[in-house]
Amino acid sequence: MDIVFYLHSTVGLLLIAYILLPFLITTLKNGSEEMAKVSVFINRVGMYILIVAFLSGGYLISQVEGITVPWMIVVILLLLVMFAMTGMISKPLKRVRDGSAIDSDHKKAKMFSFINAIALVFILVLMYNPTLL
Repeated sequence: MDIVFYLHSTVGLLLIAYILLPFLITTLKNGSEEMAKVSVFINRVGMYILIVAFLSGGYLISQVEGITVPWMIVVILLLLVMFAMTGMISKPLKRVRDGSAIDSDHKKAKMFSFINAIALVFILVLMYNPTLL
């Protein structure tokens, strides 16, 4: 197997942290400063991991035959949603970490992380079932 396949698989495992992030964010309302720092760290590292996933996935798609264009379009759109949600969650999470958050920051962080987790679940379903589209 190609080393890019192993890299992409490892990145996929690391991205599972985005599924856990909404649950971490629900604990932030109680004033847990350490959880806020962990959430910001997961989001920051996740940004870079998403870039590696996009690049390694693009390489793997070019090497595999039988991948349809609609499948590629949907996966790329879902990745763009994840990029957007990861970027938009940064500001509310940093406010929560710094202690200057208002109630809407908690709601935004929770909503953006939930959308991010749903997009990741859809991507995982499509990765294991490329014939769905």
